[in-house]
Amino acid sequence: MIADLASVSLSGRSGAVWAHESEQLNANLVKLEAGESIADHLNGEVDVLLVVQGGAGSIVIDGVAHEVADQSVVLVPRGTRRSIHADRRLLYFSIHQRREPLTVGQGKPRTI
Repeated sequence: MIADLASVSLSGRSGAVWAHESEQLNANLVKLEAGESIADHLNGEVDVLLVVQGGAGSIVIDGVAHEVADQSVVLVPRGTRRSIHADRRLLYFSIHQRREPLTVGQGKPRTI
């Protein structure tokens, strides 16, 4: 699979602007506008690799803040809590082992 990410639109609301799922991996290109955040949450199932493609911000892992900018790579270990904040538009890949889709209101609550 080859994707031309130059054609991905960055207009509109924040969130995943591109995604790909294979038999073993999930990959998302996520955009956060300046001042926006992803709230603190538990990463309970898989290790997650974050690769910053542009912008600047911070990633807090288990209460420790790490400044990130273009070309930063962060490994978020399974079992840790994380939050992400964009100081200026932050564009990053989130890559992890494939897991079942998250569902709302079905079965046992899951952490991400």
